[in-house]
Amino acid sequence: MKLQILLTISTLLLSCVHSANGDIVAGYVPAWKDVSNIDPSKFTHVNIAFAEPLANGTLSFESSFVVPEFVDKAKKAGTRVLLGLGGWSGSIYFSDILKSPDTRSKLISEVAEFVKSNHLDGVDMDWITNECNKADIQNDASNLLVFLQELRQKLDSGSVQYKPTVSLGVGIKPFVGPNGPLEDVSEYANLVDYIAILAYDMNSSQSNTTGPNAPLNYELGRGVQYSLISAIDSWTKAKFPADKILAGIAFYGRSLTTETDMSAEAWNLYQPHEEAVPRGDDDDGLWADKCSNKPPSYSGIWSYNNLRRQHVLNSPEAAESPWRRYWDSISLTPWVFNPVSKTFISYDDQASIRAKLLGLEFFTDTSSYQQ
Repeated sequence: MKLQILLTISTLLLSCVHSANGDIVAGYVPAWKDVSNIDPSKFTHVNIAFAEPLANGTLSFESSFVVPEFVDKAKKAGTRVLLGLGGWSGSIYFSDILKSPDTRSKLISEVAEFVKSNHLDGVDMDWITNECNKADIQNDASNLLVFLQELRQKLDSGSVQYKPTVSLGVGIKPFVGPNGPLEDVSEYANLVDYIAILAYDMNSSQSNTTGPNAPLNYELGRGVQYSLISAIDSWTKAKFPADKILAGIAFYGRSLTTETDMSAEAWNLYQPHEEAVPRGDDDDGLWADKCSNKPPSYSGIWSYNNLRRQHVLNSPEAAESPWRRYWDSISLTPWVFNPVSKTFISYDDQASIRAKLLGLEFFTDTSSYQQ
């Protein structure tokens, strides 16, 4: 069974897809960031993130949407460039747009025209479900299928040299219908080149306790009962072919402030936390979710680079005082804790990513340790 891997460096900075057999290396290029230092030759596919659909089916973009200069650079490197569609704040209207033939057709036309006029190679749709985005459980899954059928037809009809790429960013469970997750999603698989399972942000500020951000396995009865392995199992059992699955891996971590001193509970990764999310690394800032009425808040995100640069870690295996580093032998992920600020960070590093790439047999010593 061929399985590919999606590595997400940061939801704010960059993510990449890496196939275990070298087939695909893809990345998300954030339109609102300086991307001049990104070398597109290291990727086979790059998604320009994100175009956000409006209620009438038209597209909106960040004011600094960096398409022309990066596309030209990527093309010279032989890299395929896709339009990233949706995302966390750009999925608000998907449900309404896709249920109406008029707005669905408008969105497809807008996407196709943007792909054509900017010499792109396809589209990556990230329909993110959250508490603010509209949803129609009875019809969303079937409307998505119709949308993909019509989008594929439209894009393929305009292709001259090769078939455009259509990909999806998906959750840890198959598409949800009236009776729960669909048991057969093979029709969707026929319309897309691959899906990327976003297997991170599992234990978060919405969870009752701290826990691993992106577990390879979950611990029975503790934390959310999902993991990368359970997500892959769910999709393949729903008849989605494994050779079209990209498995999500994070290159970042999320922080929480705990109610207890976790250094005194070193072997228990799951502890109660405060509701407010602390500031993450130096790149984190107050952000207001435009689909909710909540006040601006921090994301709590720490990129791996900043864990090193800001002296949380002084090496991949050791933390810098007062931080302490731990390894969880079930989720196969590291975490750090600061007993002074009571800040907890779950993240991925070289060891946890290697575990996800090579499997559990890589670890001959699964005992937890502290440094």
